[in-house]
Amino acid sequence: MTTARSQNGNVTELREDIAQHRRELADTVDALAQKLDVKARLKAQVTAKAVAWKPFAAPAAAAVAGVTVLLVVVRRRRS
Repeated sequence: MTTARSQNGNVTELREDIAQHRRELADTVDALAQKLDVKARLKAQVTAKAVAWKPFAAPAAAAVAGVTVLLVVVRRRRS
C-alpha cells in the first residue's frame, strides 16, 4: 500500500516532468517559427552579405569613379 508521502512525491515528479516537457515543446515551437519566418531569415542573410561586402565598397566606387574620369578625359581629347 502506498503512503500519502510517496504519492505526493510521485505527483511532484510528474509535475516536474510535465514542466520539463512543456519547456522542450516551447523550444521546438520557437525553432519551427523561426524556420517558417522567411522574411526575417532573408533579411538576416542580406544583412550578413552586406556586411561581408562592405570592405570592398570603397575601392569599387573609387575604381568606377576613376574609369568614369578616364572616359570623360578621352572623349574630350577626341572632340
